[in-house]
Amino acid sequence: PRIPDGPLLRLNRGGKELELIVPRGGVGEVWTSVSNGWAKMELPSPPTATPLPWAGGLFVAGEDGRAYLVDPSTGRSEAEPLVPEFDRDRMGRWLEPAPLDADSLILADDAGRIRRLTVQDEPARRITVQAETTLEQRIIAAPACTASAVVVVTNAGDVRSLAARDLSPIGAWTLAAPLLDVPRAVDGRVAVFDASGGVSLIDRDGRRAWSVSIGTPVVGTPLVRGEILWLLDRSGRARGLALADGREVASIDLGSQPVGGLIALGADVLAPSGRGTVQPLNLDQSGEAKP
Repeated sequence: PRIPDGPLLRLNRGGKELELIVPRGGVGEVWTSVSNGWAKMELPSPPTATPLPWAGGLFVAGEDGRAYLVDPSTGRSEAEPLVPEFDRDRMGRWLEPAPLDADSLILADDAGRIRRLTVQDEPARRITVQAETTLEQRIIAAPACTASAVVVVTNAGDVRSLAARDLSPIGAWTLAAPLLDVPRAVDGRVAVFDASGGVSLIDRDGRRAWSVSIGTPVVGTPLVRGEILWLLDRSGRARGLALADGREVASIDLGSQPVGGLIALGADVLAPSGRGTVQPLNLDQSGEAKP
């Protein structure tokens, strides 16, 4: 059987785990695993970002400007959708939603609006806005969340940290070079990379822990092992930075350039080092080592 190219999602629904494939390109459908293979379901609107398993359903930020919670088995809405008030001067496009905790998520648009959403069950099930704010600049990348804060980057080159509870400002920092990729949530913290090789770590409380330069741009998502933040750079090295101060404490030469970030599989760590190729890494080594 042929299935579309797209991310594989897993959703726990009524004690049963469903596997979902969301085709790339915003085609307005989701493929759901069934007993005899895969079934294609139509969504209420083509998504502007990858749908997110949430609140027992699939959260879809639609091209029509609405946000839906759908039953992935049928594609039907499970709650009254979010319908933002129309503002001709602030027309934006949804960015990737960011999970905050079991009950709420952060949804932002590129016009500068940020909302914390939850699902209200009474009197009728619907998506509600618990907190909302609008920045004076546009947002250029999807937000990421620490344990208690939301981190976004604006077109002015500023990293903005907001309290997750009410979206009030915590702090702001200017990047030394243009943003590289998107802010990355990792172990209750957020890492932000710039094109010059700069790495900033936002702590759990939403304040900047440190900012360093490794001299080479980072590739993909980092991960935390013990008290070390591990990341891959474009030169083909895995670098270990101390969570406390950003000091480099370990380095591993991959022998090839990575094509994506580190992949954690339980206690194992893999590095994608070519098309269809991954290699295991032993991050318990210290100093200079080979994979």
